[in-house]
This record gives sequence, structure tokens and C-alpha cells, in this order.
Amino acid sequence: MNIACQIRRPLADNDRLPSVVVDCISQPTDPATPGARQLIVGRKDRRFWQVASYLLDVLDAHEGRLNESAGVLGISTGNFVRVLRSERHLLAAAQVIRKRHGQAQIT
Repeated sequence: MNIACQIRRPLADNDRLPSVVVDCISQPTDPATPGARQLIVGRKDRRFWQVASYLLDVLDAHEGRLNESAGVLGISTGNFVRVLRSERHLLAAAQVIRKRHGQAQIT
């Protein structure tokens, strides 16, 4: 948990989503609703901290902007924020990133 929350890895423009993240994104059953993709990973899921670390890397790479960060994953901003809020240490790490980049805190 500490490593996931504290150590950031810079992202390259051509980086693809890690397979652990792709595996946690649900695909819409109706192709006419592409915005229905959701990141679904619970705190007790063994993949949670790997996914959390990547979310923080993306958030930092996009200077704390939630909309752009969610767009990288192809999910809604609300879904992105919901995952960040699901664990207090993860939310605290996201708040630090947003503050460093001059963004408002997540409420």
C-alpha cells in the first residue's frame, strides 16, 4: 500500500493500459453506449493496489486533472473518483497529487 501511494512512475505518451487495469474495466454489453465502461475493483481484490498505483500515476501525469485521467482509461470521471474514494489512503495520495498541481481537493 505504501509503495502504491508514494512512488510514482512517469508515463510515456505511447504507454498502453496495463493488463491488470484492462482486466478490471467492464465492457459495455451494448456497443451503442461506449461510455458505459467502468473500472470495477474492490479493496479486497488482489489487484487493487496495482490498479491504484496506476491511477495515481495517470493522475500525476495529467497534473491532477480528473477528467483527463479518467479519459485515459476510457471511464467516466465519476467512476474514476469513486475508485479513488474507495480507500482512504488512496484518496489521501490523490489529494496530495492534486494539491501539488494546484487543483481543488476531491470532496
